[in-house]
Amino acid sequence: MKTSKTVTWVIGTWAAVVLVGGAAAGATMAAQSSSAPAPQPSVTQTVTAAPATTAPAPPPQVTINNNPAAPAPVYVAPVQVPVYVPAPGQTDPWAVVSAYYGDIEDGDYADAWNMGSQAFMDQNGDDEAAWQAGYADTGQQTLTEDSESGDTVSVNLAAVDTATGVTQYFTGTFTVDGGLITSGSITQTG
Repeated sequence: MKTSKTVTWVIGTWAAVVLVGGAAAGATMAAQSSSAPAPQPSVTQTVTAAPATTAPAPPPQVTINNNPAAPAPVYVAPVQVPVYVPAPGQTDPWAVVSAYYGDIEDGDYADAWNMGSQAFMDQNGDDEAAWQAGYADTGQQTLTEDSESGDTVSVNLAAVDTATGVTQYFTGTFTVDGGLITSGSITQTG
């Protein structure tokens, strides 16, 4: 729907009259002076207003949280080289040497290597990879205690060579201190 507005300005002693759609929306005011002045010319201007529309509904309110709660911290332990720590009571030379050969038979070379002190590792060339390669063809083992005196244990070992299928026999002596093998020697006897 189009609405027309007529605005009339009277210059002089007459007040303004505003007509909207042909109806008087304002009042005429006359200020008369002692003498009646001659009528003044009037200026008329027509203004066309845009059709009235209803304003669109405001968009729904959205709350944005730019400061979410910080996630709980995650702590990651540093990577460490495994070090063998004997179980309490596992300082008996026979128990330590028996566990050492058990780890070798199970293929758990890292744990077996860590059962040796630095002196024992030095005795074996301080090269875990070369030491491990020496056991590449070692299969089932049978270890028996021959004798024990203080921190030293003498053992007999029967080990199957997986490359040939032949059982080899050894005798050896190991010294244990604080749950670690500090020295050892083993000799093939058959």
